[in-house]
Amino acid sequence: MQKAAWIYTLLAFGITWGIVLALYGLYLRSVITLAELNLYYTAGAAGPAVAAIVCVRVFYGATGWQKFTSQFSFRHIDPKCWLIIFSPLLLFGLGMLFYPLLKGHWYSFGAFLETQKLYTASAVAAWLLPYIVYAILEEIGWRGFLLSHLQTRCNAFQSARWLTLIWGLWHAPFFLFRFQFSPFIAFGFFFSLFVGTVILSHLYNQTRGSVLATMLFHLANNLASCFDKEIVVAFTSTGFVLLAIWIFRKYKGQDLSEQPRVQNDIFV
Repeated sequence: MQKAAWIYTLLAFGITWGIVLALYGLYLRSVITLAELNLYYTAGAAGPAVAAIVCVRVFYGATGWQKFTSQFSFRHIDPKCWLIIFSPLLLFGLGMLFYPLLKGHWYSFGAFLETQKLYTASAVAAWLLPYIVYAILEEIGWRGFLLSHLQTRCNAFQSARWLTLIWGLWHAPFFLFRFQFSPFIAFGFFFSLFVGTVILSHLYNQTRGSVLATMLFHLANNLASCFDKEIVVAFTSTGFVLLAIWIFRKYKGQDLSEQPRVQNDIFV
């Protein structure tokens, strides 16, 4: 990777890990509750975004900043990309339709709210906040900055593999309290992250570098996967695997899209 990419990665890890581990330390000392930890850790999403902004300013100046901000556009999102962007919600709906066939009853959102103790609008907002903030701020960095640097040295498929590794390791502190951990869960986590990275790389390249496209897909995926963790997640996960396979077979690994992959010259 280029020097800017290395500095970016170290900054993204340092900011997020510093915030999340500090909050976890406060939780261990009973200064904050687990519920507060699960809310305050939202601040860790700043890592990828802040690192991207700093590195663009330091390494690429005003011209790079102008081109960096030009990625926040809907201009090149065609109907097929819109379909992919909202595919998590479509798969979510399909999973909900099949849910009663496998469970014998419809999925109960009321029971979910009861289980999560989401009794008020403010509680629901606090629960939703991390899903929204992480979808937005992560994409500013991972796709908006790092992916183009990786794709300068490697083809799109190879870059997706490297980004999966970096992105997955960045999540490590969350396994202390947010996710369960086991070798099987870790494998599934990295595999699902890789599948998502292939789809996000396709969207980013196909839209000629639209970070808004990847933000919306990331957000739709977060919302689609935060309710039922069995049947509905199985439907969405299977759909994503098939979509990633289709992308690779149709567009091949060089660009993962009809358009040439976006490279670092976006900031030059």
